[in-house]
Amino acid sequence: MEDSFEDDRLASMTTDDITRASRLLDNEIRILKMNPEDGTEEDGVNVDIDSQRKGKCVVLKTSTRQTIFLPVVGLVDPDKLKPGDLVGVNKDSYLILDTLPSEYDSRVKAMEVDEKPTDDYNDIGGLEK
Repeated sequence: MEDSFEDDRLASMTTDDITRASRLLDNEIRILKMNPEDGTEEDGVNVDIDSQRKGKCVVLKTSTRQTIFLPVVGLVDPDKLKPGDLVGVNKDSYLILDTLPSEYDSRVKAMEVDEKPTDDYNDIGGLEK
């Protein structure tokens, strides 16, 4: 019963909806605590701000198998994130914009339009109108 509902919902999605969903899906996160050692100072004018940042940071694994370290999580409260959560990210900065429900169908993750088909209805053999 539940599979037919998901199939109907997937069939009613437009190509743009599926493309957007596939970009948002399959981002796996790992949460790290950042606590720099007290008393460590850097010499010189340049200061590494990321090394002085306290709080949580994220290691994000994307659907393209990239692993990205985020010292700033984004718009989501880092305390609400758990390892393995699906998240939607900005495509340029990879900042986390939203958490996604875990009930997304795994088949949607694999669906992404690479290019627009060039075949016409008449080009497919064996189909009669």
